[in-house]
Amino acid sequence: MGIAPSFPAVSQLSGREVGTVQAIAYAPSHKPDDTTLSTGQLVWGAANTPASAPADEPLFLPTVRWARAVVPALSRFGTGSGGDQPQSVFHPEPYVRDAFTDANKGQLFIELVESFDLTFSGGGQSAGALAQPNFSVAGLSRLTGPVAAVPATSLGPAADPADKWVNLLQGRFNPLDYFGKIKDAKLFGMFPLSAILKEAGLDRLKAPNFLTATVNAVTGFLNDLRGLRDSLAAVQEQFPQTADRVIRVVDTATRFVEVLLAYITSNLEHLPDPTRIEDVDTAFRAFADALRELRVALPAGVEAGVRQLLTRIAEATATYENGAGEVIALRDAIKAAALGAKLPDVVNSRIQWQPDIKAWRPDKKETPQHENDAVFWPVGKLTLVADLRGSLRPDVPQAADITCTLDDFKLRMVPDFGAIALHFERIRFTMRAGKKPDVEVKLRDLAFIGHLEFVQTLRNLIPLDGFSDPPALTVDSSGIHANYSMQLPNAAVGVFSLENLSLNAMLSVPFIGNTPLQAGFSFCRREAPFRLTVSMLGGGGYFGIVLNPKEIAVLDAAVEFGAAVSMNFGVASGSLSVMAGIYFRLELVSVTNDPGRLDQKEIRPNVKLVGYLRARGEVDVLGIVSASIELYLELGYEGGYAVGRARLTISIEIGFFSKSVTIRCEKKFAGSGERTDVAGAAPAPELTPPSFADLMAPYTDPATGARVDPVLDYCTAFAEVD
Repeated sequence: MGIAPSFPAVSQLSGREVGTVQAIAYAPSHKPDDTTLSTGQLVWGAANTPASAPADEPLFLPTVRWARAVVPALSRFGTGSGGDQPQSVFHPEPYVRDAFTDANKGQLFIELVESFDLTFSGGGQSAGALAQPNFSVAGLSRLTGPVAAVPATSLGPAADPADKWVNLLQGRFNPLDYFGKIKDAKLFGMFPLSAILKEAGLDRLKAPNFLTATVNAVTGFLNDLRGLRDSLAAVQEQFPQTADRVIRVVDTATRFVEVLLAYITSNLEHLPDPTRIEDVDTAFRAFADALRELRVALPAGVEAGVRQLLTRIAEATATYENGAGEVIALRDAIKAAALGAKLPDVVNSRIQWQPDIKAWRPDKKETPQHENDAVFWPVGKLTLVADLRGSLRPDVPQAADITCTLDDFKLRMVPDFGAIALHFERIRFTMRAGKKPDVEVKLRDLAFIGHLEFVQTLRNLIPLDGFSDPPALTVDSSGIHANYSMQLPNAAVGVFSLENLSLNAMLSVPFIGNTPLQAGFSFCRREAPFRLTVSMLGGGGYFGIVLNPKEIAVLDAAVEFGAAVSMNFGVASGSLSVMAGIYFRLELVSVTNDPGRLDQKEIRPNVKLVGYLRARGEVDVLGIVSASIELYLELGYEGGYAVGRARLTISIEIGFFSKSVTIRCEKKFAGSGERTDVAGAAPAPELTPPSFADLMAPYTDPATGARVDPVLDYCTAFAEVD
């Protein structure tokens, strides 16, 4: 039963037809059932015949004013949140006026009286934190299924109600129309999705496409076999050693499908020499044996999606002769299909979305046109697939599989500084029914650039596949946290010794929230620096950096050098060491400017640069009496101040008695320019340390009234005395 486009209802005449649920096509279809809704109620009206109509035409025409119907996509993906309940629908004005002409490029044909929020976090399935394509369904398109309208907040108060469909009617897809919360969402905690998603057309999956298919035991098994060829082709390309087994599975599966279809067709058409069920059995056993051998020899690196498909097919083959629960055996289902019997069926649904994405840079509104100008440079695609599979077994619930993949993209960190360039082969998040979330991060290349180009030699020692299967991997609701550490062998030649070398790498990829993606690399660590000694001279140090796509988060480095000598005279021994070093640390700190608004924080850099000298001497007599003295001098820069510190420690031990005395001194000097306080600190108090110029400037002694010149006093203190 079809319903023609309705005219505007101008008559007060109305009626209601209430009957059993019927499948009604609300518009001409392009694919089977793409405009069909299960309808339980129709509300009729009447419209005056146009004045240009012939005289013998009726004075009015019946119209469908609105209806109550179940939307297939909502009933599958919205189960548990009201999606399986009838919705009030009607023909929108653009369809009534233009049908499926070029004026309605989006092929809109149904509008919902009240928009329905389609969510993936309720009901019997969960899509995970990374991929939840929730949006408000306002209508139905013959091209893509459920569609959203332009939000009312984006339309002016004088806008026509039909203006909410302006993008769809012009064949354009704006992600902000669909996903209202996308403007607040960030990819990797850094890239606003609204900034990297392009407005696009409705073709080639650039807008979310809803697909549904009704399958039974036989057609479902055949669909899985058809998808097997493409999946195994990727396995054969990635793992050439599986070629023979893959080819055998594909060939036997193809042969089994041919024999099965020939058996069903020849029996339905009552051909004189039909294919026998024994021929189907022979082809099936050959396929089952090949599948079993392939699954046993399958490499560990095969993608989880391929393994899931092979497992599902293997479970179906296990029921070939013996059914499971209330489900008949696959062989019996094939025989029943050949007799024309109707088999129990279910509806499988899928959402596919592959939007166009563009380059991004945080400090520019225009899209970067060159790779070196962008922080995020996409080469591949962002793909989202959500599958909802029905179940023919009452003891097995329906299952949802969610896969979100970002293929082939580059990150260049940091803008206008140039530190690290990362090239990712892919980042994939997968959530499958009954299994924990799985995350795959595949790094293709990394390069130290710009100011860190001197570290490029170390890059050659860092394995690029360390993040795809790292020794330390944590996946939780916040994201992926991977760490890789490699200890290098010591080198010793004569008086030369190089020890405690290590390379370390880390990657943190957030799913949600505002914490940005971070990548870190280090040569040795602060708690375990490398040691280099040549005779009595020696030193050590480390270098580490943590970056996000926008800026340097942490830069930590230190180097120490000096000499040490020890002596032993039998009854007495002693040692003397002198070490000097430089320590530098830059990090971002979270600052609350207003103590009363702790929720409003600002990120500021905090810099610390310190140079130090440490001298230590000790002596021991017969293990009874020992003494040591250590002098530590430090001069550094901390938050706008030049800070000097000195520490003298003297320790004496006699028998069981020991005593240690430490004398400390600290001096701060403010800079000559406008002072910026320690990053993250509150505004400076009124009394601040004087600058060096203030300390050395001439002044009047308050006690004697004499003029005092500190520079002259300092110089004359070292003048020659006659």
